[in-house]
Amino acid sequence: MGGKKRQRESTDSPPGGGSGRRLGTLFATQAILIDNLRISLESLFRNRLRSFLTLLGLFIGIGAVVTIMSAGEGLKNYFRSYTEKIGENTLYAIPARISLSGRINREAKAFKLRDVAFLKNNATTLKQVEGLAMGQTTVKFHNRTRLYPVFGVESSFWDFEQIDIVRGRNFNPGEMKSAARVVILGSKVPEDLFPENLDPVGASIKIGGEDYLVVGLLEEVGQRGSFNVDKSLYLPLSTVQQRILGSDEIVTIYLKTKSPEQLGVSTSKQAVELAKAEVTRLLRISRRIRDPSKDDFIVMDIAAFVDFATQFVSVLVIVFGVIALIALIVGGVGVMNVMLVSVTERAREIGLRKAIGAHPLVIMTQFLLEAGILSLGGGLGGIILGYLGGWGLAAFLSNLPGVTEQIVPAIPLDQALLATGIAVAVGIIFGTWPAVRAARLDPVVALRN
Repeated sequence: MGGKKRQRESTDSPPGGGSGRRLGTLFATQAILIDNLRISLESLFRNRLRSFLTLLGLFIGIGAVVTIMSAGEGLKNYFRSYTEKIGENTLYAIPARISLSGRINREAKAFKLRDVAFLKNNATTLKQVEGLAMGQTTVKFHNRTRLYPVFGVESSFWDFEQIDIVRGRNFNPGEMKSAARVVILGSKVPEDLFPENLDPVGASIKIGGEDYLVVGLLEEVGQRGSFNVDKSLYLPLSTVQQRILGSDEIVTIYLKTKSPEQLGVSTSKQAVELAKAEVTRLLRISRRIRDPSKDDFIVMDIAAFVDFATQFVSVLVIVFGVIALIALIVGGVGVMNVMLVSVTERAREIGLRKAIGAHPLVIMTQFLLEAGILSLGGGLGGIILGYLGGWGLAAFLSNLPGVTEQIVPAIPLDQALLATGIAVAVGIIFGTWPAVRAARLDPVVALRN
């Protein structure tokens, strides 16, 4: 009997009945989601102005986040490219003293030629040592007189700084030794000093009242550090010291380390650290400093400076990112406010749907979809706004003194997706309470309202 009953039940049940029911449930769920999505879009489009004003808060929040991230990435890439161009094995020694307050006092006594010579003769970790002298004097061509900074350099200075002489030639060894009256001009000097269409190379100009032969013209470089390469004059080091300064003072010593292989280490960073320690020790000997706390010079490496700058940019990105996150939260509050108003306005619609059998979860899903769509639109629009803002901020930073190349903003795809995800999450989080409130509405009370 029981066996016949079980057989009859199995015969009455359609084949695959369990899977059919699950498939039907899946299709029903998809239909409900699609219907909720349609209703949400219709509601947002019906209140276009209100939806747009709500999006503005998210635009600003996400836009600020993306602007900071894209400009920050651009700055980091700029510092990395600058390191690659100048070289990780680059060091600078400057006369300076760090006070107890941590500030640099640049009134410390200048280096002398003997300091440069001592490093050249005794350093085992360096392959290049150069001194730089600097002054300022009047320059005259016919009836045009200008005041320019003049730099005394060695002939290999251009290789060190990665600057090309586009016209003319470099100083020759005889000119370097004899303090010859020859000069190489920055790219913008001819515009101020010479008439149009006059070739400056081969011309004679007066520097400090003496005649100098222009032998070369540099490529356009822009700002390097605190001075403009394009609006400066470059003379042999001996010429500046003997004819303009009247002393053998050196303001900066440029240094290049040997390769890691030559120094028996594995990385450029280790080579730089070895060179810094040796240069510091030799300069103390040359300048007769016995107490390290009384050092009147600083040895800096370009990689350490770039690392510091990169970390500083990262901190700025975090700080401004927090501020932007506050703006994003304000945008989220705006989403919640609008959704609460929408629930109140559509109470009859909610009551009617619940009266004919709509599950509270379906009502809740509908309002969460509306909040998610709003925040997704705000996120995507904020990314576009932020990327445009990143270009504007990068253009501003590119024009600051000391920036030698165009800064190109960059935002990795994962960060863009993260920003969009944050926007959607904020919208859903702040839209949850209005959605729960809509789901809990009593249909009788809702219809009466």
